[in-house]
Amino acid sequence: MVGAQAALNGSIRSHRRCIGTLVLVATLGLAGARAQAPDGATLHEGTMVVDRAEGHDCVPPLSRTVPVELAIGVPAAADALLGFGDGNVVRATLRDGRVAFASDGFALADAMRPAGAVVALLAPGTETCRWSGTIRLRPASGATFRERAQSLVARAAADDLMAQGVALLEQGKGPEGRQVLEQGAALRASVLGDEHWLTLRAQLRVARGLQIDGKTDAALALAQRIVDVQMRTPSTDAFERLRAQAGVATMLWSSGRPGDALPQMQQVFEELRDRYGPRHLETLTTEINLGLVLWDLARLDEAAAHLESLLPAIVEIRGEQHPRSLDAMNNLGLIYQGLGRHAEALELLERAYRLGVASVGANHRDTLSTLANVAVGYAALERMEDALALYRAASERLYARKVMRSYLRPVPEPVEAVS
Repeated sequence: MVGAQAALNGSIRSHRRCIGTLVLVATLGLAGARAQAPDGATLHEGTMVVDRAEGHDCVPPLSRTVPVELAIGVPAAADALLGFGDGNVVRATLRDGRVAFASDGFALADAMRPAGAVVALLAPGTETCRWSGTIRLRPASGATFRERAQSLVARAAADDLMAQGVALLEQGKGPEGRQVLEQGAALRASVLGDEHWLTLRAQLRVARGLQIDGKTDAALALAQRIVDVQMRTPSTDAFERLRAQAGVATMLWSSGRPGDALPQMQQVFEELRDRYGPRHLETLTTEINLGLVLWDLARLDEAAAHLESLLPAIVEIRGEQHPRSLDAMNNLGLIYQGLGRHAEALELLERAYRLGVASVGANHRDTLSTLANVAVGYAALERMEDALALYRAASERLYARKVMRSYLRPVPEPVEAVS
């Protein structure tokens, strides 16, 4: 069943998995003398001026003018590193004598202009919001050059550790993932400080790792401490604070305390809606979670109202075949079943199944889960032959998946009893 228990990682499957570092897309021309470090690395410094923000989930930057540093020839798994004053760092490559920043399939931005490089970038923590503006760089100098370059390297290493930890958690390796996340968070704290927003974001990931590792009380205590720090820090971005508060509420919910989670989830949803609009992706995600908390509390009419209001927006923004759109259809269909609206439920679940087959294939685990839900819908309408046929089909495909996995990984040796 696609529902509340999918929230183990601090979010439902439609929550964004990776709240990552800034993804920058740019082309920079470098000319003139360069500051030389004893190890041969070079450093440039300057500013980025953000002109506009476009997209469904845009949050304005804290400041339109952001300091930046570019280190070339540093000991890192990249040709260069670009650091932002807010703590983000982006890897870069050298192409045709220029520094080019590209990630996740984004194309390079406009060509170099005399006034500086025009850049487009994906705002931190979002999937569609693009900031655009101009970067100007000049050769850096001064006694702190080596320390500044080393700071960029350490920030990039911390990002790598955080990404590795998240990947381990997604693979079901909770203890290993949590240890790597703790290393990444400690490295960020050593470079940026204990109360920097990126350090706190890393600590929130550690809290989710603790929860996955079965240490729910420790996870909630850490997540609440993060919120307390953000609340007493005047410079804290409201968006970061709301995401941390949503994380606390989701942990309460997924640990079997939906009644405690509901007021916090409701408050976060309303503030996100008022600040950033009802169609912002973080608002929509929180509203999905709010609907599922209400579902767990058997307040099905309210749950259905929330999911009905947001489903068209999710489909429009994400597309019909996006996993989050399919999750929303599944969950709303199951809520309809609980309300006795069986014909509407079946129509929605059949639609989710068809789209799932087209998107990830008929044998994907999510598609098979939806197929089982469709079978339940047939049974509710007393179409028992159709229901049994779908149950058999889903069971056979699931068995085939298990058989294939047994061939693809080694079978463990039997463990002998020890007296």
